[in-house]
Amino acid sequence: MQDLPPKAPPSREGGSTDVITRSSIWYFDGSVVLQAETTQFRVHRSILAASSAIFKDMLGVHHAPSEKETTVDGEPLVQMHDDKAKDVELVLLALYDRKFFQKPQKTFDQVAAMWRLGKKYEFEELRDEALERLEACYPSTLDKFKINVDQARTQTQPIAHYPGMHIDAIKFARETGLVAILPAAYYACNNKKSQRDILEEIMDGVLMEGGSRAHLSDNDKRVCILATSTLMQRQWQAYRAYKTDTTHRSCSTGLQTALARETLENTLCVDPLGPISLRNTSVNVYNACQACHTGASSLLNEEQAKIWNDLPGIYGLPSRKRENHSAALQ
Repeated sequence: MQDLPPKAPPSREGGSTDVITRSSIWYFDGSVVLQAETTQFRVHRSILAASSAIFKDMLGVHHAPSEKETTVDGEPLVQMHDDKAKDVELVLLALYDRKFFQKPQKTFDQVAAMWRLGKKYEFEELRDEALERLEACYPSTLDKFKINVDQARTQTQPIAHYPGMHIDAIKFARETGLVAILPAAYYACNNKKSQRDILEEIMDGVLMEGGSRAHLSDNDKRVCILATSTLMQRQWQAYRAYKTDTTHRSCSTGLQTALARETLENTLCVDPLGPISLRNTSVNVYNACQACHTGASSLLNEEQAKIWNDLPGIYGLPSRKRENHSAALQ
């Protein structure tokens, strides 16, 4: 029997009574059988070797199975230790579907499987696309975050959204060590209609389709609750600066700008990275005079850039410079 890393005893050794099932991915002319958990897949070693450096090294030379090797229907059995059968199924479907990479939107489960197995077995194309889609939904730069906010209203998202996706993204990032997406994923949990909505969702979880709930871990609940207080303080700092410093000497109407400020004050309690600067700042969404709007946009852009740069620290994560350095070392 051949083993893929990490090497561990095959699941059926030692008198295991687990019932082995065959996946619907079962090609009768396949030349290798993969097993993840208790599910087997019969596929072609040429397909695996063409996409994965790990499989290429292991399966590149075709030879008849030896007497010591475990076989299924005469083909060698490869145990994929610690991998989920669902992940293996999703990756194999991607490898056999020529149109897979042309699809504008994928499910979170697909992308997670692409990243897990893509990184582990060096399916480079799957791994790179997974990272691209994850970073598009949970960006590591403010400019990309602004683009994501704008596109979410009008365009198909690279990962199909569903209730609880942000919580799943946090769990996934923790599990895989993909720290780069954590600040934006945490922030998505803090970006609700009110502080009450934020706290209720953090404590009670998010209602999923089918009636179950997605829950953060106790540690992540604590992280988000503490961050809520910090973000509220930071957004009001930005508002006070706007309220006191942005009446331009050429202001056309003090009343108009005062009303604009009142509108902004009501909006800031929702999303400290949302008002004005994450929208098109050439559009005066709060109906202030153009001179005051230009000054306010510039000031709030500066404040929001500071908040964005501080997000990792607000959520107890390494700074972006340290985070990028760590990623480069992996």
